[in-house]
Amino acid sequence: MDILKLGEDHKRPSSFPTITFDFT
Repeated sequence: MDILKLGEDHKRPSSFPTITFDFT
């Protein structure tokens, strides 16, 4: 998995509704 890709997916929760990322 690419961290940057996950960051983009985090902005679009519809892509991964079962995964919750919190970059704070």
